[in-house]
Amino acid sequence: MGVLARSTIRWFSPVPPSIFGALPSSPPTSNSGFLTFYFTSFNPNVLNSVIVGPSRNYIDVATGPNNPESTVFTNSQGQTLAIIEWHRSPFVEIRDTVSRRMTSQFIPLSPDRSYRTMEFKGKRYAWVPNLLITLSLYVLPSKSSAPLVARVLRAADSVNLQITTNASTRALWKSASYRLFS
Repeated sequence: MGVLARSTIRWFSPVPPSIFGALPSSPPTSNSGFLTFYFTSFNPNVLNSVIVGPSRNYIDVATGPNNPESTVFTNSQGQTLAIIEWHRSPFVEIRDTVSRRMTSQFIPLSPDRSYRTMEFKGKRYAWVPNLLITLSLYVLPSKSSAPLVARVLRAADSVNLQITTNASTRALWKSASYRLFS
């Protein structure tokens, strides 16, 4: 059974989901072969947080009280890296990577609606929900042996983004972290 065929498993968890039902809780897993980035300092939730990685802060995530329609991602120099606009049909823009577009175009649903796809730097990826790993990113088109590139894990009070060390380019990391919110 291929990776994407397994994605038809639906969420069945006694733990309540977070982030608008997108990320259910899951038990911790091994970090071997992954760089882990932690969403921390929830104020009060992941929409206002700090993303930290190996030895430093990377990105501030802010959804302001004066502008709740937008979540802004900024680096340590205060430069805006990305914006998600929360409309009926949300928009995303990633500086120097993705021009402003509807999130449904950036990460469209698969024909069977069981996973989302993403194209990045000429490669196609699939975001696949899974009971054990919460949300996984695979390289397409191979449905039987698609390599795992990243995964999002949620525990009771944390969200982690793990990216394989061979896929941890800065741009893919940014793209993957914004997927958490859209």
